[in-house]
Amino acid sequence: MASTQVYGFDKQSGGDVRLTSEEGVGTTMHLYRAALRKMRSLLPRRTTGPILTGVVTLSLGERESSIWDPRLHGLYEYWKERSGSRRFPGRRDIDPMEVPYILPHIMLIDVLRNPLRFRVRVHGTERVRRANYDLTGKLLDEIPTLEYRNYALQRCMGLIKTAEPTLVHFARELDGRFYRYEAVWLPLSEDGKKVTQLICALVYQN
Repeated sequence: MASTQVYGFDKQSGGDVRLTSEEGVGTTMHLYRAALRKMRSLLPRRTTGPILTGVVTLSLGERESSIWDPRLHGLYEYWKERSGSRRFPGRRDIDPMEVPYILPHIMLIDVLRNPLRFRVRVHGTERVRRANYDLTGKLLDEIPTLEYRNYALQRCMGLIKTAEPTLVHFARELDGRFYRYEAVWLPLSEDGKKVTQLICALVYQN
């Protein structure tokens, strides 16, 4: 009864509700859009460029069931399988032909050191279409929008430190429209110790 009342209230206020269940833990109710719309109303108006409005980050080691998109879930399962008994796989362990469903949505990033920088090796076609720019062969420092550039660099630097697969639920406003997406960040390592590449697979939900 309580969940029905919350669902009705959230729908009336322009929101959305998702339920996730985990054996031995229980059911979690996620409320969306109503709070994000409120955040949006407090943001300054712009005519161009993105505004970062909300980020929820989870470590995938304990929150695999929180992945909504089946393509992202499939990629994460593939990454775990290719890791075997190791903490994470290397680039040589990943065959793009085995995950064709996610290729338009990925970014493969090389980790350069001394100094620490991040170079995009692959920028998926759907990502390019959404962003209206192609970063293939370029550094993340060349992302044209300052807010998103800072976010991407901070995300990568954090993953270098933690080396943990990460799930991100993200809301942003871009050129007057509101977008929500889900992303999975997966580390790769050639020596099994130091992160040498990052996979970021991102799927928009609207």
